Amino acid sequence: MKKIIVFILLVVGGTVIYNQFLKEPEYIKIRAIDGISTVKNSKFLEKSCNKNVAKDCYYLGEYIMTFEKNPDKNKAKSLFEKACNLNEAFGCTLLSMHFYDARPYSYDKETYNYKKARELYQQACDLNDGYGCALLALLIFDSEKNEEAYFNLSKKACDLEDRQGCLNLATIYQTGDLGAIKKDSALYKRYSKLAIDYAFKSKSLSHNYHKK
Repeated sequence: MKKIIVFILLVVGGTVIYNQFLKEPEYIKIRAIDGISTVKNSKFLEKSCNKNVAKDCYYLGEYIMTFEKNPDKNKAKSLFEKACNLNEAFGCTLLSMHFYDARPYSYDKETYNYKKARELYQQACDLNDGYGCALLALLIFDSEKNEEAYFNLSKKACDLEDRQGCLNLATIYQTGDLGAIKKDSALYKRYSKLAIDYAFKSKSLSHNYHKK
């Protein structure tokens, strides 16, 4: 149960916050929760994004929101939008998560838009971003109480090795209060273990670094 609570807090908290970093010509050393690693310096991410490398566009957006003292939210948003428009699924997820989804991890309360959030998560999920599927499942369940969609999207997310999707399933089988699904301790343990196994496979700057 403690492990489930920890993971839920990670989702609510959004991107892992680093407590120390040192600049280098091309790379930045960071002291993260799970150890010291390196990520590309923002100017190199910007050059790469300008060349339409979609992944580096969303990395740069996360960089801005994570490391800059006075982050430019509009610039970050435009970077997530560019990544999404280039069919980088996780860019769509980040755009929805931080600007349109009215839950705790949003950067901008004034841009809340359920319809837009749903569309972006759907786009990300259709492009096989597991986290986008998992967040879409939560959004739909919270707003529409659609149990079938919640289960199916959570299953797809978990199959795509997303920790939140597996957590959703673990909770379903732990409580047994979703439609006709009953408590199942074996499935609860299975999906809890998968959530732990997938915990550090995130696409974000939190865990997936550009290494030297």
